[in-house]
This record gives sequence, C-alpha cells and structure tokens, in this order.
Amino acid sequence: MNAHFATEISISAASALTAGRLLFLRLAKRFPALAAWLMFFSAISFAVAVLSPKTPLYFRVYLVAIPLYCIFGIMAVRELFAVIFDHYPGIRTVGRWAMYGAIVLALIISSMATSLFWSRTAGSRLSRVLPGVYYLQLGHRSVTFGLAIVIISLLFSISRYPLHLSRNALVSCGFFGAVFLSDAAQSLADSLAPRLHNDYFDWGANFFVAAGLLAWAGWLQPETAPATVPLSYSTPAEDHLLQELASLNQLLSRAARR
Repeated sequence: MNAHFATEISISAASALTAGRLLFLRLAKRFPALAAWLMFFSAISFAVAVLSPKTPLYFRVYLVAIPLYCIFGIMAVRELFAVIFDHYPGIRTVGRWAMYGAIVLALIISSMATSLFWSRTAGSRLSRVLPGVYYLQLGHRSVTFGLAIVIISLLFSISRYPLHLSRNALVSCGFFGAVFLSDAAQSLADSLAPRLHNDYFDWGANFFVAAGLLAWAGWLQPETAPATVPLSYSTPAEDHLLQELASLNQLLSRAARR
C-alpha cells in the first residue's frame, strides 16, 4: 500500500465519519452544506485513491469533481456566514458579497501571476496541451484562495468578538477552516511544483487533514433544539465589542438596502 493510497483513504474515511456524526447527532439540519461538503470530500478522496491517474476514467472524474468541489465549498462558507452572524443580517449579507468579490479578485490575481511566472513551468505546457484542464485548475485555485481569505476573516471574527456561538458551531467553523486552509496551501504548493504536484507535501497535508477531520468528529456533541450556549456575564470590554459589531451591522444593513 503506497502513501498516496493510504492518505487519500484516510481522508475519505475521516470525512465519512464526520458526516456520519453530523447525521447521527441530528446536526445535519443545522449544517446541511457542511454535511454535503464532507460527503462529497469523502467520495472524491476515495475516487482519487482507487483510480489510476493514467486512466481515462480518472480524467473524467477530475473534470466533474473540480467544479463540484468549488460549488460545495462556496455553499459551506455561505453557511458559516449564516451561523456566525445569525443575529447580524447586515454583516451576513455584505459578507456574502465580499466572498464573491474575493473569489473574483483571486481569479484576477491568479491569472496575472500565471502570465508573469508560469512561462517556463508545467502549467504553461499544460495550457498548450490541455487548455481546458489548465483553465479548470486556474478556476479551482482562484476559488480556493478566495474562500481561504474569507475563512481567515471569519476565524478572526470568532476570536475577536464574543459571538456566543454553540460548541458545535465553534468546532465546525474552526475545523472546517483548518481543513480548507490546508487544502488551499496544498493547492499552492502543487501549482508551484515542476510537475504540478509535490508528493511529500501532499502526503503530509493529507495526514493533517485526516487528523483534523477525526478531531472534528470527536468534538461534536449532542445538542438540544434550539441550540443553547452556556450562560455567561459580559464584561465592559465585551459590551464595547458587541456595540461595535451592532453599529457595523446597522451601517451595512442600510448599505445593503440601497
């Protein structure tokens, strides 16, 4: 059993386990997009593990999987906005616009970087031999990094503001963010490699992703409906941050209505 097969199967099993935990704990109704992303991630990791890259079937699966991966990723990040800023509709709405803007900006930057630095790389040769695959990879990389920027901002918001999220929301946001950011780093490393893949980095990233998914599954817990958070008393500093967030929400709500 080679390292590629072992790491991809580990990701597939860990993703399926985490999705199963969401279903078993009846959390999939609260996190349907995350559950869908996990199930798709499990399926595509299994396919990558068992199919040979030299077969036509692998190529067909790749062409279908990349656009779907981008779609499921966008849906999952949209859901995180809804969960984190549930009580702040203005921030939620403008945040979604910002997410789409970040994806477009990442596409522009990625295209410019490609034209400047890929003249003598495997990416350049791929663009001449298989232009469809080349542009598919470019789109995937742009969506991945655009979403990575958004996820970093979401994790910053969780760390800065006392949003009083439930344990499962915090766990899901944190571990999904870590897993997705790891995938973004892996995509960057592969795009810069001479053959568009770096085996040792890929294997290490895969083990990290599998470990993160297993930890995500283990930290989920049963939850009553509606979700409850521990009773706590805010400090003056927390009150100031919440007022700051409320003011920003009012401002963005007015902007969104224009």
